[in-house]
Order: sequence, then C-alpha cells, then structure tokens
Amino acid sequence: MIGVELKLGLPTWPEQIGKYLALMHFEEVHAGRRDNLGLLFIVPEKVRESHLLRLGVNGPTIDTEFIARLRPNKLPNRIRNVFEKWPEELDSVRRRVRLVSVSWTSLRDQLKQIESEIDPRSRGEQTLLRLLAGLRTQIEKHENTRIQKKQLDVV
Repeated sequence: MIGVELKLGLPTWPEQIGKYLALMHFEEVHAGRRDNLGLLFIVPEKVRESHLLRLGVNGPTIDTEFIARLRPNKLPNRIRNVFEKWPEELDSVRRRVRLVSVSWTSLRDQLKQIESEIDPRSRGEQTLLRLLAGLRTQIEKHENTRIQKKQLDVV
C-alpha cells in the first residue's frame, strides 16, 4: 500500500496518473506483482462524472496510447527514467490498474453507514467508530470537499 499525502483542491493532471503507475511499478519491484491494482480519486460531487474524462481516460481502464500522450517534461526525472528503462513493466501496470472517481459526499455517506453498523459496546469497535467518525467529521468540515452545509443534515 502506498501512502500519499494530498492537499485537497489541487487539480489532477494526466502525468499524475503516470507518476502513480511508476510508484505501483516500484511497489511491485519490492513487494511482488499484484493482479489487481487500483487508483481512487476522491473529488467534489459536481466533477465526479467528468473527472476521468478530463484526464484523458474513458472509463476504469487506461487505454494503450495513454502513456504515449504524457508530456515527459511534466514528469520528475526519476519517474521519466522509469518510463524509459521499464516500458514493458509500466505497460503491464497500466493494463492491470483500474481507476475510479468517487465524491466526497458519497465517501462521507458510506462512512456514516458503516458507523451505524458498528457495535459501540465492543471495545475494538469503539476505536474503529471513533476513527471513522473523526474522518467523517474532517471531511464534512474541510472546505475543499465542497460538501454543502445543507447536505450535512441529510445523512
């Protein structure tokens, strides 16, 4: 699992997907090949449906020509080297990865649903409940998730 800290509200660009493909390749070099790879984008509701299209991706799979469309000058040198030295491996990652965009609203609603199914009397589940509730609260409070105040009362 690759952990990445992202700042909310920053735009996504095609080369960013290229960077993640390279990171997935590095991960597989160190931890072994994975059959199922995924990249989840969490975006405001109003851009969810068009998000992947704006990145040049039509659906959950990345087309064969995607890598060729990337602008090498927009990639850090180390990532560019991966594209040059291991094109077959990178293409293998491209074929196996699936992309999904979900909205912050949907994620918040799913967290709330999971919270409602947790037994608050169980010690282990109390910890999980606090973690999920804390994450949901931060999603609700963060301005760049663009969850409107009136949407907070719906859940």
